[in-house]
Amino acid sequence: MGVEVLMTSREVCRYCGFSRAVLDSLQRKKLLVPARCLPGSGRRLYRESEVVSYMESLKTDQSQEV
Repeated sequence: MGVEVLMTSREVCRYCGFSRAVLDSLQRKKLLVPARCLPGSGRRLYRESEVVSYMESLKTDQSQEV
């Protein structure tokens, strides 16, 4: 079994090029949900593989519109 790489909210925003508000909106819409929320701090951790898949799906959607 492979190692699960997790990203913080800040890392996700930096990788994807969008704001924390956009990430919050995606989470509410269940388009990109955290793999874990740390107790106490509430820090959200996302699976890198899911973030990459989400971004790839955006590229696919845009290429079909052309």
